[in-house]
Amino acid sequence: GVKALVELHHMTITPSASAALRLVDGLDPEHIGVIHDLGNLVIEGHEDHLAAFELLGPYLAHAHVKNARWVDTGDTRADGSTVWQNEWAPLRTGQASVSEYLDAL
Repeated sequence: GVKALVELHHMTITPSASAALRLVDGLDPEHIGVIHDLGNLVIEGHEDHLAAFELLGPYLAHAHVKNARWVDTGDTRADGSTVWQNEWAPLRTGQASVSEYLDAL
């Protein structure tokens, strides 16, 4: 009665739906699935949501709804480029559109 889930998460081998599918493909979706995570995808691994849901098919087991954004730290590198960092954000003010995500689901 237990199902193992792999979460789409930045800085892992499964930051995107397509990467997660490569990991679980061929395994029984009754026993293994994927957690699609909107907020994590702002940081790394974003793919079109509807396409990702369709790609995962029966492996899509759970969805996390949170949001994130990239902010200018005010620092610059030696070459003059801006240093950015990610941070969690309220659902309505993050970079991802929660309503578009839910519509795709």
